[in-house]
Amino acid sequence: IKAFIDINKKTKKVDTSLAMVLNSKLFDQDEKKTKTRLEYLTVQAAYLLNQDEAFKDSVWHDNISFEKTSKDPHIISLFAFTRFAIRIVRAFHEKKMIQIQWKSEQDFNEESKKIAEAFSTTWDYILKKKWPKVYEGDASNRRILQGAIGFSSISLYLTSKIKKDEFDKSSNDLGDIMISLIKDINQPDEFWSADGPVARFSSDTGYGAVAILLDNH
Repeated sequence: IKAFIDINKKTKKVDTSLAMVLNSKLFDQDEKKTKTRLEYLTVQAAYLLNQDEAFKDSVWHDNISFEKTSKDPHIISLFAFTRFAIRIVRAFHEKKMIQIQWKSEQDFNEESKKIAEAFSTTWDYILKKKWPKVYEGDASNRRILQGAIGFSSISLYLTSKIKKDEFDKSSNDLGDIMISLIKDINQPDEFWSADGPVARFSSDTGYGAVAILLDNH
């Protein structure tokens, strides 16, 4: 799977989101590798957000691309979403707030749904309350905030805060924790505009730089 991603990412011929789906389908419940289980949870959460009726009102519903096409209307690919969402999932797992030892399929379903709900409520807050002008304005601005640039950099910011225990330990609600951390960001709506300071970033280094800007209060 890693070789497939590396080869096709460099040649830009095949959408690597398909590899993430394949990777989750190949998952063995008896496999004890933490990384594999976290990937499986994250991909399933992305699937729920994108296609499950329970999340039809979420800002993520039908906005994650599972199969890239030349005229893809989706805001972000499964690969881009999962690659950075898993960092948050892993950080919460390290804090014993996400479980990866499931005794049944129901346990797994409950855990993946919990993750999906956390990303849904957090990004509903980000788009509709934190930066509403972006959500209600030009679609190109929303693509920056909710697309690869915004999602990746905000995920890096949240991951750092969670790892440093910079959140209320009395709360067990993943969404509430992430929202409380987002509230600390002081950047204006214009920060995410198509001609703003972050629109030009398109690499991990750039996303890291944006995450630092988000942390400058």
